[in-house]
Amino acid sequence: MQSKTQLELVSEVQRIYDALANIERQCIEAEESRFKDPSTDPDKADWEALVSRHEGLLSNYHELILRCHHLGPLRSSTLPGVSRQQNIPERMWHYGIYRLLELMRLRLPACQDYMMSFINLAYFQIAVLCELFPDLGEVWMEALGDLGRYR
Repeated sequence: MQSKTQLELVSEVQRIYDALANIERQCIEAEESRFKDPSTDPDKADWEALVSRHEGLLSNYHELILRCHHLGPLRSSTLPGVSRQQNIPERMWHYGIYRLLELMRLRLPACQDYMMSFINLAYFQIAVLCELFPDLGEVWMEALGDLGRYR
């Protein structure tokens, strides 16, 4: 397997960030169009689509953080700065996790299974990041505590 050049790594980070921003926007639009009114009762397909979008969003955040904090021989001092400059850990929590959990919390018990499944996925991904990047440990530990409370 051939190693990546610094330019390839930066290009990959940009591609992941672009996909992340697009999915983030889709999640917000879906939340505001179908889930904004707490008195509405979204059906199973609505929940599945929204949870799937958020799972994709979490995956992109996770991938972006991994690439920005690349630990190989190409470790760059600029890429971790991109993660911080774009508030990626905070956005991961707010747009990737918190907003969905709050929508679900308002509609319990109807979406309890979706909520528990999503909490487990989010907890796993954040626990991995907490272990890999202890320099961001405060952000991750707070998120893990919040996920524990939602559980």
